[in-house]
Parts: sequence; structure tokens; C-alpha cells
Amino acid sequence: MPKGSKDDMASLPPRKLNFFSSLRIKRNEGVDQSKGDNQKDIMTILSRFRSKASVQQHQQQELNSSSEDEEPNTRRAHRGTSDTKRIKQENIAVRQTKREQLKRLHRAQMIQRQLEEVEERQRALEEKGVALEKVLRGETDDDSTDETALLQTWFKLVLEKNKLARYESELMIFAQELELEDTQSRLQRELRQRMATEDCEKSASELVGEQSLLVEIMKVVEKRDKLVSLLEEQRLKEKAEDRDLESTILSRGYQFHWT
Repeated sequence: MPKGSKDDMASLPPRKLNFFSSLRIKRNEGVDQSKGDNQKDIMTILSRFRSKASVQQHQQQELNSSSEDEEPNTRRAHRGTSDTKRIKQENIAVRQTKREQLKRLHRAQMIQRQLEEVEERQRALEEKGVALEKVLRGETDDDSTDETALLQTWFKLVLEKNKLARYESELMIFAQELELEDTQSRLQRELRQRMATEDCEKSASELVGEQSLLVEIMKVVEKRDKLVSLLEEQRLKEKAEDRDLESTILSRGYQFHWT
């Protein structure tokens, strides 16, 4: 959510409203560059995630194909029951991994589409808000519309703008969480592969590598927990802002309905 949007609205008296106009000025002058950079970072994450999922799927297909081709028929015929069971479990794990990767890829595509839609809706709202504020400031020749009705419309636009900004912020958190989920899945998969070998057959460096993977996994889990806490804190803050905004609107004698 844009910082200070509530304060901008609450502090400006009628006929001096410039909430949407100031947003346009900030973007044109590059003042709101940090938000744009964050959006670019998120889009980069989503793009990189899609590319990585595609490469991993292609590599896995090649690996499966080459493994089948390289195994002689005589070896397949004399393969023990334990080997057959192990390979079956590995194949099940591979298929499960592919399904999980595909689900994350679909979620990444959905988040990107939603972010693009939010950006378009925000720009459209801004255009409406700028035009409306010009009328309220008396900068046009249109005196036929009741000012109370115009202010009522303006309040609704601000509410919708804030709602979109909040949704955009949540989508960005979801994108970061998705990347962490993918990283955790990759690390856990690598750890399972390492642990399939008995400790007595591993070198000292391999055992250290396992511990390093465990540490990495715990760090990723901690980051994911922080994102969940951040999202919850953000929602609690938004509820408090909504109450303040409702009081501001009602104190000026305007009708108020959350939609």
C-alpha cells in the first residue's frame, strides 16, 4: 500500500483534493521509483521461476531417457527385488516432483497475470480520479454536477485505489513465498537423495554437505515464516486504517459502505 495515502486524503479540505493528481506527478517525476523497482524484482522472480521450471523438466526428461537407454537388458532381467523397489520409489518421487513444479509454475503465471491486471486497473482509476479532482478544484467549466455527489464518487475511488494497492502488495508477497517454496523443495529433494546412501558409505565432506543442506533448509523455512507474519501484520494494519478512514468519511457527513 502506498505510504501515507490515508493521511493525504484526511488532511485535504474539500476543493483542494489532489490524491490522484499527486500519484501521477510522483510517477512522472520518478519519485515512486522504489515501488516500480519492487514490481520489476517480482516480475524477474516470476520470469526466472518459469524458465527454471522449464529447464528442470527438460533435464529430467533427458535423464530418464538416458538412464533407460544405458541399462542393458541382461541387467534389467537379473535386477534384485530391492533394486526394483528402490527404482520404483524413485520414479514415484520424480513424478511427484514434476506435479509440484507444474503447480508452482501455474501459480507463478496466475500471479503475474493478476499483477498486470492490477496495474491496468490502477492506471484507469488514476485517470478517473485526476479528472474528478479537476472538477472539484473548479478547473473545468462543468458546474452542473452536485459537489456532494462528486465527493462521494471521489471517496469511492480512493477506497478502490487503496484496495488494489493492498492486493498488489499481497501478490508480491505470494510471489516471494512461491520462490522460497521452490527453493525449499529443491533442497529437500537433494537432501533425500544424499540420505539414501548409508552414513558409513559417505565421506566426511559428504556428511558436512548434508549438514549444510539442513542449515539452508532451516533458513528458507524461517524466511517463509517471516513472510506469513508480514502478511498478517499488514492485514491487521489495513483494518486499523479502514476504521480511521471510515471515521474520517462519516465525520464529514458522507454515506459510507464497504464493498
